[in-house]
Amino acid sequence: MHFKIRVGDFIEAIRIAQRGVNKASQSTLLEGILFDAKENSITLYTTDLKISLKTSVECEVLKEGRYVLNSNMISDIVSKLKSDDILDLEVGEDKNARVRSGRTRINFVALEASDFPDFPEISEDFNVDLKGSVLKELISKTRVSVSQDENRLIYTGVKFSLGLGEITAVSLDGYRVSVVNKEISSNIRESFIIPSNALNEVEKLIKDDEDIKIVKGKNHAMIYFSNSILYTRLFEGDFFNYETLISKESKTEVIVLKDEFKNCLDRSMIVAKTNLNMVKLDIKEDNMNIKSQGNLGETSDDIDISKKGEDLVIGFNPRYLKEGVSLFSDDKIRLAFSDDASPVTIYPTVEEGLIYILLPVRLSK
Repeated sequence: MHFKIRVGDFIEAIRIAQRGVNKASQSTLLEGILFDAKENSITLYTTDLKISLKTSVECEVLKEGRYVLNSNMISDIVSKLKSDDILDLEVGEDKNARVRSGRTRINFVALEASDFPDFPEISEDFNVDLKGSVLKELISKTRVSVSQDENRLIYTGVKFSLGLGEITAVSLDGYRVSVVNKEISSNIRESFIIPSNALNEVEKLIKDDEDIKIVKGKNHAMIYFSNSILYTRLFEGDFFNYETLISKESKTEVIVLKDEFKNCLDRSMIVAKTNLNMVKLDIKEDNMNIKSQGNLGETSDDIDISKKGEDLVIGFNPRYLKEGVSLFSDDKIRLAFSDDASPVTIYPTVEEGLIYILLPVRLSK
């Protein structure tokens, strides 16, 4: 294998491929990147056996071939070179990789590619096209509610539902639910659940203005972006029907300035974490008192609100409440309550397509 490539282009291809490297693997092969030089490009493959990545970049191929190079080694080497220089990489029959760039010469060991796992293929059920900015928002605004409990594997993923002209992403962890809805060009009705670890890698790699294609197979999916493809398994099972948690008949509704509310929650967390990890909202007329108590002290803030309905006293985990409030970009948000034992549903006042649902903490009488 022998090719020449601009260092900057090579660095970008390695950056993408490294997102699929198995960093905790006991296998030397899976700690590497498979380089496949063919015609006028090289294709880089990586896998951690849960997700797989491949990306291609144009270059001058002097001799076709396939070898595995240690991911950290090749990354460290090229990061020390000038991005506009040309890198010459050759692997001979002795399995020594020889890197030349300018006056730099580096040799290191390459591995045979014959035992490296093949990049998977899937039989397509359907596909959906969307912009990178849309997918990034779906991922970023559902991340906080993804479960970390590996015993409930399905909830460590995000459920995507396609409707006519829209896509909805939902995550839940048993305490809160994030629901994001965006308009797209779609005429199918389907749903699937993608593991959050795969989505996190995609979010780091895609650009806002690029076109993304998600191709779904029976148990797996391919996400196409730029000159790259990420392959991931899909979770199977019945996702909880979150719509039963949404306040259908709100007895109390509050509109509050988002940033002011968030700052109060920040202060409440200072002492709340030392005891019950709870913040109490006391809603009366045009005022909301936000109070927390702990072994070392207490906080109390009063903020102006616009209220409809009954007065209410209710408790929440302050971190969960703050994380939900932080998802919204509006200056004001709307909180809808049924009673002190039911979830709050938080809505935007201007932007559309986002709701956050949070279960309360029981108050001692």
